[in-house]
Amino acid sequence: MSPYLQIFLAGMTPYLNLKLAIPLGMSMNLPILNVLFFALAGDLIPALIILYMLGPFSNFLRSRSTRFDNLMEKIFHKTRQENFNRFHKYGAWGIMLFIATPLPGSGNITGGIMAYVLGISYWKTALIVTGGSIISAILIATGFGSIMGAWNYFF
Repeated sequence: MSPYLQIFLAGMTPYLNLKLAIPLGMSMNLPILNVLFFALAGDLIPALIILYMLGPFSNFLRSRSTRFDNLMEKIFHKTRQENFNRFHKYGAWGIMLFIATPLPGSGNITGGIMAYVLGISYWKTALIVTGGSIISAILIATGFGSIMGAWNYFF
């Protein structure tokens, strides 16, 4: 299997995505820009597809079940009401920084769902998710490169 395909598929893994793909590619001594490109592609493609389908899927379920519709309406109303001031204070930057934090569970799908619940349009969410993922990829590559450099220096 091609090393770039391995990086791409590692980028698609849930919860680990970039946190697995970038160290894998860097440990193979591949060019960092190629590693970042394939890791980000593997990370972003499924996330953007899921976020694109989130609205129609939610609307489909809401039209079929009054219980689900009532539950979703309560979630949307409560979330937007409780987080309105906080969202307007930090805006899209807050969600982008949440996505950029390289911790499990703070990835682009979770941030995208937050943006959807807060009522942000798909294209703005796509930009937020892409920006946050790029920042996260740079942080992971820098951190892993620093750790590898220190390891090589001392050992």
